[in-house]
Amino acid sequence: EIRGMLQPDARDDDLQVRQQVQRQLAQALFKLSVEFRKEETRFLNKMEAQKGLAAGSSIGLVEEEGGGSSAFADPGFTETQLMKVAQAETLVEERDEEIRKVVETIVELAQIMKDLSVLVVEQGTMLDRIDTNIGQTAMKVEQGVAELVRAEKTQRSGRAMMCIILLIVMIVVMLIVAIVRHV
Repeated sequence: EIRGMLQPDARDDDLQVRQQVQRQLAQALFKLSVEFRKEETRFLNKMEAQKGLAAGSSIGLVEEEGGGSSAFADPGFTETQLMKVAQAETLVEERDEEIRKVVETIVELAQIMKDLSVLVVEQGTMLDRIDTNIGQTAMKVEQGVAELVRAEKTQRSGRAMMCIILLIVMIVVMLIVAIVRHV
């Protein structure tokens, strides 16, 4: 009866737990990758839009000399040139900020990946410990079953021996009673 209580598929259960943990970690990694790709695509689209704007229109710091300019023109910047410089500076600052955000996102993603790898290692260690404990428990249960079987045999042989001794004693007592009655 005790042998029937042992579960021969304990290893299968352990394997299922490991596979489930691996699936969950893979799903978490997949979600992080998808999120990273979305952010990367969003950033690249933004950069392309800015490049397209910059490529489509020149900053034009140096204006083309038209027919109305003279050799005595002021060599300083005009107001339109200063506005274009300010716009260019604004675009550069925006790009700089976007690049900083991307770098921060990449650093965060790298940290998440490190944390995830630490979790995978820790959970693998925990699963190994659980596997070891399950194996030791199974061994101890088998040893306990063997001890119970031996104890049962000893108990049965002890009872039989007691019955035999009791019968011999009763036979001897009956013989003595029978001899005493005939004398």
